[in-house]
Amino acid sequence: MDLRQPLALTLVAVTLLVLGVAAPAGAQGAGTGFTPQEAQAYKDWYDANGASDFPKAIVLAREYLKTYPAGRYADYLRSWIPQVRTRLFGQAVQGRDADAMLRLGREGLADNPDDLFYLYWLAVGLRTIELQTTPPRAAHETEIVEFTRRAIALVEAGKVPPGVEPARWSQKAAVGELYETLALVEEGHERWEAAAEYAEKAAALDPASPTHVFDCGRQHQASYLQAVRDLQAVPDADRLATPAKPEVQGVVDRVNRQADAVIDCWTRFVALTATDNPYGETRASVEKALGELYRYRHPDDPDGLRKLIDARRGAAPTTPAGAPPPSRSTP
Repeated sequence: MDLRQPLALTLVAVTLLVLGVAAPAGAQGAGTGFTPQEAQAYKDWYDANGASDFPKAIVLAREYLKTYPAGRYADYLRSWIPQVRTRLFGQAVQGRDADAMLRLGREGLADNPDDLFYLYWLAVGLRTIELQTTPPRAAHETEIVEFTRRAIALVEAGKVPPGVEPARWSQKAAVGELYETLALVEEGHERWEAAAEYAEKAAALDPASPTHVFDCGRQHQASYLQAVRDLQAVPDADRLATPAKPEVQGVVDRVNRQADAVIDCWTRFVALTATDNPYGETRASVEKALGELYRYRHPDDPDGLRKLIDARRGAAPTTPAGAPPPSRSTP
């Protein structure tokens, strides 16, 4: 059985407040230092903003600020741009528009390279768009890894995204989501042991998440199947020899080590989804593969698997360790 296909996960929606920013009224004639040219530049922006053509309005606001950095409405437009950019970025995440996410996110990070709001949602949003599709299409893998590692460093240092109430923020759950992203990057290159290592880090941080233990089981299973193929490729005379040659014993040890790792991850997965199973028939497939592996490793302990799962159900967290960061409120 091959469970390599990742489960389609629902993108956590970025629900941003609709910006109800009232623009200063259009210029009525020239005041001191307020030239007709500046008045027209402001009016062009005002009209685009009034028509809700925000991409055009952002361009016009930048043009105004470039030409009139100390203009009458410069301070207002400097505060308006990041507010609208936040709104457009949220729409891009919800619409799974990778190009718009990257453009707007990079603009936000140009203003503040440590803005965790953009770093986190670029990492998780691009992961959802590109790494959790069937088949995966990692068009921006370099960017995903960069944003993810930057976000991990900030979250582990205790940073909280702007506008997020500390009571609603879980550092461990957020870092777990980010390590899950790195696991999927490694999986895309079939670097299964590296992928499983990241998934296990995620599971250790957020033990209530079935996703992390499901994925670490899948990834260890891929390593196990590769080890089995390597063992099958050994000539019968060497494979059955007693004592085994060191190189053959090394392959056998790898088979057993990966089998035990699958059992460890998937018993936790089965325990976590015993009463709430959003995975449908996938869970039954996991249980079947888990039973086969357990019988292979523990042929004299027919009841051991059920006892292990029951013990892990009793030890499983009853509430999630936390959630990814909620949306940023209007600045």
